[in-house]
Amino acid sequence: GKMLESRDERVEKRSLSIAARDFERTDVAARGGGGRFGSTPAVGAYGLQMRELMYGYPGSTHYRSELDRLQAKAKLEQQAPWQPLDASLRQERRAAKLQALREMALFHETRKLADQEAAQRNREARWESMQRQKTRYLHSVAHEERRHIRD
Repeated sequence: GKMLESRDERVEKRSLSIAARDFERTDVAARGGGGRFGSTPAVGAYGLQMRELMYGYPGSTHYRSELDRLQAKAKLEQQAPWQPLDASLRQERRAAKLQALREMALFHETRKLADQEAAQRNREARWESMQRQKTRYLHSVAHEERRHIRD
């Protein structure tokens, strides 16, 4: 009874990895030796060591309990005075950028339509020119042929 209480008190004041190692030793000794596995530490002990390096253990200077560590930070709920201003400026910039993009898209669309219309006018003018040239040629040849027939 008394030895267990003092052992529990000691466990509270020291590293969990050391406690796990001691428990393994006493457990293996109680079972009558560990065979070839007796000298190998448990796999979980490494995780305990890493956890204690990061968060400390009860009785160490930098220990914090799970409840303290896992609570929401008060700083997350607070806002610095410049944060709302930054957010509004970001929204204004985003709106201005979207407006500029819309204007550029409209400009390019109108420019594209104007280019297509100009290309269509050029095609029609080229076609009309070819038709006039053909008509001139046919009239001149027909005129020459008629003159030749008359003579």
